[in-house]
Amino acid sequence: MRVKTREGWLCLASDASHFYENYLRGKPFVLVVDVEDMLEGFKTIQRLASAPHLVIPGHDPAVRRLFPEVIPGLVNRLDAPVERFDPLGETA
Repeated sequence: MRVKTREGWLCLASDASHFYENYLRGKPFVLVVDVEDMLEGFKTIQRLASAPHLVIPGHDPAVRRLFPEVIPGLVNRLDAPVERFDPLGETA
């Protein structure tokens, strides 16, 4: 699903990318029928979003760390600006 926000186009990837690592590193999820289709899907979701931080994977707990809470422990605001996009925890 693609949604227009103040930050640009946001892609709710759902099961097309379970985790940030899947689409950012081109790493297929462990359960897949067609790897080639999955890798093409990663490219598609990145094209649908205006920026990498506007792709929201379906099951990554990092989403809660990256986006501000609206209701603590329950709701995060996905259209808010992200100060530092580091979903894989690679920078200190």
